[in-house]
Amino acid sequence: MEPAVRRRGRCHDPAADHVPLLPAPDRLRADDRRGTRLIDEGSPGRVRIAAVRTRLPAGVLGFGHEPLTLSWRVEAADPDAVQLEWAIERSSTPTFDSANTTSASGQTADQVDVAVPGPPLRSRETAWLRVRIRTHAGWTSWSPSLAVEAGLLDPADWTADAVTLPDDPGAVRPAPSPIVRREFAVPWTVARARLHVTSLGLNLVTINGRPVTADLLGPGWTPYRRRLLSDTFDVTTLIGEGPNAIGAMLGDGWFRGRLGWNPDGDRGAYGHEVALLAQLEIDVVDGSRMVVQTDRTWRASTGEVVAADLYDGASIDLRRRQDRWDEPGFDDHRWLPVAVVPVDRSTIEPRTAPPVRSIATLPVVRTDRGSGRILLDGGQNIAGFGRLRVRGARGTTVRVRHAEVLEPDGSLHVRSLRSAKATDEYILADGAPRDLQPAFTFHGFRYAEIETDAELLDADFVAISCDTPLRGTFECSDPLLNRLHANVLWSLRDNFVSVPTDCPQRDERLGWTGDAQAFAATGSILVDAQAFWRSWLRDLALEQDPILGVPSVVPNVVLDGPMEYGRAGWADAATIVPWAVHDAYGDRAVLETQWPSMKGWVDSLVARRGSDGLLEPGPQFGDWLDPDAPPDRPWLAKANWDFLANAFFIRSARLLSDAAAELGRTIEAENYGRLADELAGLTWARWSEHARSTQTGCAVALCHGIVPEAEREE
Repeated sequence: MEPAVRRRGRCHDPAADHVPLLPAPDRLRADDRRGTRLIDEGSPGRVRIAAVRTRLPAGVLGFGHEPLTLSWRVEAADPDAVQLEWAIERSSTPTFDSANTTSASGQTADQVDVAVPGPPLRSRETAWLRVRIRTHAGWTSWSPSLAVEAGLLDPADWTADAVTLPDDPGAVRPAPSPIVRREFAVPWTVARARLHVTSLGLNLVTINGRPVTADLLGPGWTPYRRRLLSDTFDVTTLIGEGPNAIGAMLGDGWFRGRLGWNPDGDRGAYGHEVALLAQLEIDVVDGSRMVVQTDRTWRASTGEVVAADLYDGASIDLRRRQDRWDEPGFDDHRWLPVAVVPVDRSTIEPRTAPPVRSIATLPVVRTDRGSGRILLDGGQNIAGFGRLRVRGARGTTVRVRHAEVLEPDGSLHVRSLRSAKATDEYILADGAPRDLQPAFTFHGFRYAEIETDAELLDADFVAISCDTPLRGTFECSDPLLNRLHANVLWSLRDNFVSVPTDCPQRDERLGWTGDAQAFAATGSILVDAQAFWRSWLRDLALEQDPILGVPSVVPNVVLDGPMEYGRAGWADAATIVPWAVHDAYGDRAVLETQWPSMKGWVDSLVARRGSDGLLEPGPQFGDWLDPDAPPDRPWLAKANWDFLANAFFIRSARLLSDAAAELGRTIEAENYGRLADELAGLTWARWSEHARSTQTGCAVALCHGIVPEAEREE
């Protein structure tokens, strides 16, 4: 594995080169999911099933504990065609022979999250699914079958140990990334092989020197002590009969790297030892299974990645590279036996969120600024990294610093980065041309300034984001509106990196709940972010405190303080985001799953009501960053924060009432509906004049249903 070397075509979709965003896939649309009308495809009399899917994101292997359901879209030439009945078959074989097939049917127009017959999947089990429907013209043919394979679902399935470099200095300061390896022999031809893997920190895994995936920054960011995602990869084609080797490099990532905005104490939020937990299960043609897992037989060392941090960037010294260390036959006698790190296996669960992947490659414009400095302009702010092809003498340094904008003199504007260095650095090993890219980091930037005595032969920028495909496109005759729409999409891409963040560039990049709730509805319309939001909402519920409420950031690394839980407009993400997901995707299950969290948040507000029926006064973020607020006190907005707190209380109560009605909780729907109406009357009586006096007050009063109907036209 060579993380400093770019591998075009292996980690990047050629079709995305020079394209701002990924093209729209064949995905379900919200209007298709809710309605019963079928789509006119221009083929007379033809009706077919399309876009069959489960809740697992496309391209992700290893189904988890989610209920097994199917969703689909129906295409027909007749615009008046209506789905009258559906039928689903589930089989343990791809041929759907009757002895191994169960079926279910229903006389409904349902096309979203329809339950698949049979028991929940067991660990490693594969099921084949297909669906057909009946219209007035009769039954369609069966859809193409969809194979669904479970990951490791029980803690006891994990027999591997979590391993790392012994006495890793990265526990207390930035240090070289550990690399671990093991060789193994396969006596027969491989029929099937699956790698189940997770890590404390980030991982790059290879088999026989080849990456097991193009995914980036795995396993992603979750509240690791409560939920650690595992990935399952099909590695059958990477393993051959005879000698083989598996290797991995580990990075600090969100687990051990910098998080927050205090450069003197922002490392190690979740722990001080990165570690790999891997279980390679190989089925050979004689019917036997062999397991190669991380344990004390593995060996550990360090390589060319001298340091890597999400905020500060990567430092790579190519003189330290151990060539072919992840291939069979490498001499590792100077390496150390690994150390075993404790890990709570009960927190491990298969991935449900879409992985981070490269989404576009941007060409750059080069400007030579003299004194060995070269400015690269990608023409667009992105979250990602630069790739360079250089040639220089051994020991030559290539330093790349990133920024979103330029100063008037053409230099990088870095003040807004605060303490984030956003700098990648390479030291060359010889005079041959080398392709360079960083490991275990990304930057928010449009511009990159290179300082080097080496010759720059080529360069481009790679944009990354969670794999959330477009649901549609927009274009009109006004170029400014088109640019606004493109800017919204790019902002989404740049801030959907494992979790929904506030920014991709400075020393923050946190999952602020206020930002998430404000954008959830828009983001859900633009892209297929259903699995993305569902995963993040699960973390929100895990981080929620029954008394303090919902944290201001999820995952919560800010932890304590008077403003870190239960703030209006931030904590209300507990109700606003699930409803946005339900509204955009017809996802009733997300309301059921998040019901305890939604209800818990509203009930905690009820407990904070004063004798006047309104919330007890208290500090809030309020109308954060009102342009007229003092720069050092951004909460001092024109809109009263107690008014805003009660306004969001009303909105959350109404959404909870709506969710209860959707879930058939009639009494709770009525009770929370009455609560919202009562609060609206009290709030308007108290703050009606104030609400009329500010733009924010007017907008919130109208949008949250506070203004009496008779006064809405004023």
